[in-house]
Amino acid sequence: MKVRIVRIAVFVGALAVVSATTVQAQTVPPGGAAPVPILPQSSTPPPDTSVPGALADIPVVPVSFSYFGPYAVVDELEIPPLITAAGPVGCWSAPNADGDQNVGGGAVDFGTKPAGTQFIAFFARGTRLYVFDTSGGNYCWIDNSVSRS
Repeated sequence: MKVRIVRIAVFVGALAVVSATTVQAQTVPPGGAAPVPILPQSSTPPPDTSVPGALADIPVVPVSFSYFGPYAVVDELEIPPLITAAGPVGCWSAPNADGDQNVGGGAVDFGTKPAGTQFIAFFARGTRLYVFDTSGGNYCWIDNSVSRS
């Protein structure tokens, strides 16, 4: 009987330690937003960038994100919002802050999303936002004629 009590006490103690460790290792509380990756800040903002009025209250920071190659300097939206396309929007492979980034300059058009499509916006450059398309499950640049969801 005494051995069982000791074993149960050891098991309960180990379970408490494992539970405490698991809770402390969790970086996002249940139901909370995922942390935004920390990117190197840029000393200059991206060229000709216009964040739409619907997102004007969200702080932005110019950062350098090497994933975007020649378009690496972008404005990062510090709180990625859920947005809705005000009208049909193209889904592009590049932003359009200057001439070499326009669609005629080599950006690939991935197709048009209908009005009402929802996205999560992460970055801005030129007149486009880098987003996650919640309906299609892919990432692309869209024109910034959007509203807040």
